[in-house]
Amino acid sequence: MKEDYSKLIGTPYSEKDCYGIIVEFYKVVFGIDLSRYYDEIPKSRDVAKNLIYSSMGDFREIKDAKAIQFGDLILIKIFGVESHIAVYLGDDKMLHSTLHSGCVVERVLRWKHLIVGYYRVVKDDTAS
Repeated sequence: MKEDYSKLIGTPYSEKDCYGIIVEFYKVVFGIDLSRYYDEIPKSRDVAKNLIYSSMGDFREIKDAKAIQFGDLILIKIFGVESHIAVYLGDDKMLHSTLHSGCVVERVLRWKHLIVGYYRVVKDDTAS
């Protein structure tokens, strides 16, 4: 079922922002319904940051970057604010959505200098 996420690639950001892609990814790949924290895409990075940190109870931090697994989340700081999230696919690849490119697969290494943390969904069986 890991390849089911491929249908998300190319989805415009206006349809699903970075967290919207994560929600859809978890539904398609793991059959897990993650909480939605907003009805509209946040207009500011500070609002996005507040939403991310207010939802941390649904996730647990992975302290060792070498321990991340398929489906773990990557928190990214854009313009100095923790306001972007991606999902780890393995082999140094991540799935995410940006305003300019929509949903794409990119190398984690390209974003490494902006990564501030790795997280695992608590509802996920792999969180043990």
